[in-house]
Amino acid sequence: MIRQLRLQNFKNFRDATLELAPFTILVGANASGKSNLRDAFRVLHGIGRGYSLADIFGEKYTEGGELVWRGVRGGATGAVRRGESSFALRLQAEVLQGLVPVEGEYHLEAQGPTPRAGLRVQGESLSVAGGPEYDSAWPSDPPHQTHEDLLTVRFRAPGRRLLPVRDFPNSQPVLCAVAAGTLADGAASEVAAAAEQVRQQLLGLRAFEPDPEACRRAAVPGQTHLGDRGENLAAVLQALCAAPAQRAVLLSWLRELTPMDAVDLEFPADPAGRIIVQLVEADGQHTTAYSASDGTLRFLAYLALLLGPTPPRLVFLEEIENGIHPARLQLLVDLIDRQTSAGRLQVVATTHSAVLLQLLGPDRIGNVRLIHRPEGSPDAEIRPALSLPDAERVLREHNPAELMAAGWFETAAEFGWPAADDEVGR
Repeated sequence: MIRQLRLQNFKNFRDATLELAPFTILVGANASGKSNLRDAFRVLHGIGRGYSLADIFGEKYTEGGELVWRGVRGGATGAVRRGESSFALRLQAEVLQGLVPVEGEYHLEAQGPTPRAGLRVQGESLSVAGGPEYDSAWPSDPPHQTHEDLLTVRFRAPGRRLLPVRDFPNSQPVLCAVAAGTLADGAASEVAAAAEQVRQQLLGLRAFEPDPEACRRAAVPGQTHLGDRGENLAAVLQALCAAPAQRAVLLSWLRELTPMDAVDLEFPADPAGRIIVQLVEADGQHTTAYSASDGTLRFLAYLALLLGPTPPRLVFLEEIENGIHPARLQLLVDLIDRQTSAGRLQVVATTHSAVLLQLLGPDRIGNVRLIHRPEGSPDAEIRPALSLPDAERVLREHNPAELMAAGWFETAAEFGWPAADDEVGR
């Protein structure tokens, strides 16, 4: 489980920390910085995929010209906070030492692009249970190499024994190279194992934004990776339906979530063997993905993501209420809550919906984080809702939806005191 993400000079965050729960909800005004948090998770995901910084912030194609990675919004020039020369991301996550869960921390600092070169790794470290596994900046040791295109990294084996210093190209984070066991020294196997665990955490990060048009496209059976916009939806649902138990769970949620009386799914094929998803209603009517509403397709995409056999470790959902009727938003919240409570995955969701905040209930309001940019400041803050002045009393005595609609969260963060009770809900 990922515990915390700290951002330093990344986009509009000077120095802010996001504490993560199994299901974390982000609220805040437009342009406050919520989408910048999604971008930070995407950067970390790109590191887990072994991409260079140029690929992560630009685009990556296969040799055949197929786009396999959409660059981070704003590109390299938009990554570093204005007036600064570098940014840093620090992730804390639970990893295993043997069978014992311990705290692991991964840190990356990237130098901003210059006219001659793009982003470069300026510092990188991995520590498990408080001890460094590798670090690019050991104060007691002079750099091994000062070449501007290389990053010098020193490793320590279990027992803190020093391993040989290595130089890596600084165009790409070294985490994946370490995880792949590129260190020849046999004592480095546990360093590689720790790096691989963190790499898997990063690889399991997803920013999921279902696009109904992508969900409608025909898919080839067997392509069971659900794309970030819902690509291959039909094939993923078909694979889920192949197991009777999974099919039963899928259909039970489908009947609850969709406005139509859907009782089954079918997957007709075209002459090329590609399939689409088709909903079968109780009266026998068939509705294909081409005719289904955008909201129905978003529901199906969420079901495929959350109920699939290999869900992401953490998924970022932007404006989760988009296209979903308020009467059915509760069911989606319940589904997410059930899956995250079972430890299958973590969810971070942004919302502008006062209805969704009302649905959370008092036991989950502690998982709400306010992303706030103080008036006159370019920098965003991250505040747990319960850290706001007198928050526990105000949230207990007032409907969170009314508080959100009245702007109480931003007012309390801006002025350091709660809005007067007679103004709440106006």
